[in-house]
Amino acid sequence: METRSIDDAIVLAAGPNQVFDLLITPSRVRSWWGASCAIIIPRLEGLWVAVWGQEDHPDFVSAHRITRFDPPRLLELTELLYYARSTAPPFEARFIVTFRVDTVEDGSRLSVRQEGFPVDPAADEFYQACVAGWSQTLASIRSHVEGD
Repeated sequence: METRSIDDAIVLAAGPNQVFDLLITPSRVRSWWGASCAIIIPRLEGLWVAVWGQEDHPDFVSAHRITRFDPPRLLELTELLYYARSTAPPFEARFIVTFRVDTVEDGSRLSVRQEGFPVDPAADEFYQACVAGWSQTLASIRSHVEGD
């Protein structure tokens, strides 16, 4: 099946360890992603879970297995289990989300890549929502770092 990806990045005035910590510390993930709950077991074959909405009746759940873990440079999330109370995506997909942290002159460059979106009109709306979502998420991470 032919797929497409989303690639986005920002430069942050923070060191790689601080940026990587934003990705694997549940309280920090809740802060920059607006999740109501996060559970992260930060290790190879660990878990990365975020929940939005009420604990007993969530709006969204995004749960992944950590399949690449190389602090403070690389975090890869696969085996997505996704739940949306309102509607489920109208397609099957095997998403891979990769966060990469590189040292740059002014701090760190945080890159995100989400791959596995089907090239199918049924996936277009969800794909576009994810493009906008990653842009907003990276802006939120920037605000979080600048507010630290």
